[in-house]
Amino acid sequence: METVSSVIVRGSVHSVALHPSGKLALSVGKDKTLKMWNLLKGRLGFTINTQKPAEVVQWSSRGTRFGYVADTILKVFDSESTEEVRAIESKRRINTFVFHGEDLVVLGHEDSLVTVHRIHDGKKVIEFSGHTNR
Repeated sequence: METVSSVIVRGSVHSVALHPSGKLALSVGKDKTLKMWNLLKGRLGFTINTQKPAEVVQWSSRGTRFGYVADTILKVFDSESTEEVRAIESKRRINTFVFHGEDLVVLGHEDSLVTVHRIHDGKKVIEFSGHTNR
């Protein structure tokens, strides 16, 4: 019989993302933290304070980067060093995002705009209207 380890998490979990290897997961929530979980050992790997409750967390397609969105800020990290690589701030609330390759992120904003940014320099590549309703 296998044992399941449990860790107490305070507050609601807003988003969970599975690493492409299936060995790690990320979670963010109301408690203003990002947590990396080792799924093979059933343990918490580390915690990053997000300062605001994060709504969305994602891995890049190869798992070399991860990021989270909290209100108007997207923060991107290197998965090996867990160092912050880039912070992209918007004037509008960011509802969602996805990595495109290892150096682009596509952001969906509350006001129907979709923007694409390069991670290495944070520059906006393109912006277009996404939807007619919020």
